[in-house]
Parts: sequence; structure tokens; C-alpha cells
Amino acid sequence: MLQEEVTYPALSVFDVEAVSVSGISSGGYMASQLHFAYPEIYTGVAIFAAGPYGCAAQGGVSQALTQCMQVRDGAPKVETLVQQVRTWAEAEVIGDPELMRTQAHKVWIYRAGQDGVLDERVTQTTTDLYRHWVADQHLKVVTLPEAAHALPTADYGAACDVQAPPYINQCDYDGVGAALKHLYPDLKEPLDAPGMLMTFDQRPFFKAQGAKIKGLLDYGYLFVPKTCEEGAPCKLHVALHGCEQSAQVLDETFVRHSGYLQWAAANRMLVLFPQAKKNLANPMGCWDWWGYESTNFYSRQGSQVAAITRMVQHISGQIPPIRPE
Repeated sequence: MLQEEVTYPALSVFDVEAVSVSGISSGGYMASQLHFAYPEIYTGVAIFAAGPYGCAAQGGVSQALTQCMQVRDGAPKVETLVQQVRTWAEAEVIGDPELMRTQAHKVWIYRAGQDGVLDERVTQTTTDLYRHWVADQHLKVVTLPEAAHALPTADYGAACDVQAPPYINQCDYDGVGAALKHLYPDLKEPLDAPGMLMTFDQRPFFKAQGAKIKGLLDYGYLFVPKTCEEGAPCKLHVALHGCEQSAQVLDETFVRHSGYLQWAAANRMLVLFPQAKKNLANPMGCWDWWGYESTNFYSRQGSQVAAITRMVQHISGQIPPIRPE
């Protein structure tokens, strides 16, 4: 018996005044891919426990494992990565990184002191790469010495030194809040203001590229504060889960307990939660930062980069609305 295809609502359009992005682990890698690919769209980025942009672009999964997580083949060389970025920018497969300097982009980088996934030299290279384009006053680096590889929160999750699913740890530190306050210094304190968490159909955004993306779930989430629903101009923040954190694995745990919703509700901020999907090439449901989905994953032509950016452009009204078939 054929199973009926599940339908989800279409993504709505809002009055968006600024766009930023953040992510943890593979989501941190994807956040930097979005930022470098489209610096004219994403003007701020927060990276939790992830390595430098383009780290695995030349060697795929082997390089990802031996140089971009642990460093058995040596730490990534920032000079090589800088030249790689410049080459891609000249070829126009990514945006102009100089926009990060001229438009005063904000960058926030987090390192877990007891990270068993990423060698500290890898996360240091993340900072070193951004220093080539982002002024010191706009670049903030935070290290929690006792923290394991996870998203740190003030009051939710496992103990701070636990490295296990759901990779959300209670560290007496509101990591999302600290990141958002760096990106937007005038934020009000978080509160449980009215808002709606809606499920939307992700499929039109990868079908629009003429290809089925195996690494994305059929649905994602968008948090809409009441003020945004009523038509007020709002910020848009893209929040990217890490491996083993998608709705396929955790249902709505990451969306509801990572810390984004209360800050968003108090500050006229839409939050887009795209969702990655587990498959044979990607059994942990990570974002593509080593080429399991497409060889040009790091660029504007990368299927996941393009799909997420289409979601952002749709929400912002920058392109004609994309509707489910």
C-alpha cells in the first residue's frame, strides 16, 4: 500500500531588516559557508565549536577527519585557506570577503575547552581566518574551559562536561544569548513573549534548483514573534543544529531548548531552523561541510547553501514566493 505524502504549510514572507546566522558543530561549518558564500546577505555569524571555512574542500571526508576535526595530518594552514577564499571570490563562486570589512560584519566564535571532537588548533584557525577580514572590535572569541562539545546553555541539558546527545549542556552560560548580543548589541533581555513556532515545507527550496537534496528533511521550522506577524520590521536569524540534533533525531528539542526563542520573542527576531536529514552518506544528520551532497558544497552552487539562502530570500521578499506544488 502506497504511503500518502505528508504536506506542510508554505513559508511566509515578512518585513526583514537584517539577516544573521549561527550554528553548532556541522551547523557552525555551514554557518561560515553561508557567510562566505553570501556576505551581502548574512552580515553577522556565530560559530559554536566548528573549524574554519573551506577546511575540507580539497580532501573530502578524509581531510575532514584528519585535519578539520582532529589533526593527525597537521592543523589547517590559515595562509592556504586565505588564498583559497580569494581564489573562489575572484571566480565569483562565493561573495567578496572584503564586504565583511567594509560593512563591519560581526563574528562570534565559541570554543569548548574539553572538546573531544575538535582539536583546539582547528578552532583557533577559525579565528585566524576571520581576522583577515573582520576588525578586532567586531570579532569576539569565547572559551569555556570545562565545557565539552555541545551547545552551552544557562539552565538546560546535561552537565557541562558531558559529550553525548543531545549535545545541549547546562553550563551556567547562555551561549546563544551571548552570541546574539554580540551580533546585535542593543538586544533586550529574553522573555516569554507571544510567538508562533510554525512548521514549513522545505521541499520547494531544493526542488527550485532542479534537484532533490538527499540531506534535507521535508520540513523545517520558523519562529515568528507576534510583533513580526503583525507586520513590524524584524531581524531574521538562521539557527543551524549540529550532527544528531535535527528534528529527525530530537524532534523539537534543539528548536525549543537551545535558547533562541526567548531572545527572539523579546527582540522582533524571526528564527529560521532549517533541518538536515540522515542518510547512508550522512548517518548522523550533519550539514554538508565535506562534500557528501555536492562537490561544491562550500560555494553558492552548493545545494544546501543555495536551498537555505533561498529560504532566507523568500522570507525577506527578495525573490518571488516559492510555494509547495
